[in-house]
Formats: sequence, structure tokens, C-alpha cells
Amino acid sequence: MAILLFLSAKWRTGVFACPFGLMGLMAGGILIAGFVFAIEAKDPSFYKEKVCNTKMAGLNFKTGS
Repeated sequence: MAILLFLSAKWRTGVFACPFGLMGLMAGGILIAGFVFAIEAKDPSFYKEKVCNTKMAGLNFKTGS
């Protein structure tokens, strides 16, 4: 992608800019899909349990609640 970015900046043609833009959109879509899969993998109560009932060193070993 860096090469396409360099070439599209140097010659300013759609020949290099279109593939660069499409690759950027595909990469963004893949990252969003990965984020959705990561969030949906666990039940929301799992995250609440981790934050509210775990003793944290930064809070002098108190829970988040």
C-alpha cells in the first residue's frame, strides 16, 4: 500500500489512486469485521465481571465498582 500511496502522490493519476483507495476500504472493512467478531464472542456480563469484580493494582487492590 505504501508503494501505491507514493505513486499516487507523485503522478496524481487514478491508475494508482483507485487501487490504493480500494485496498484501504478493504482493510477498513476487515478491521471492522474483526472488531465485531471480537466483541460478540463474549457475553456482556463477562466484561462487567472483569471490570467490576476484579481487584486492580491501580485502585489499591479495590474492585471497579
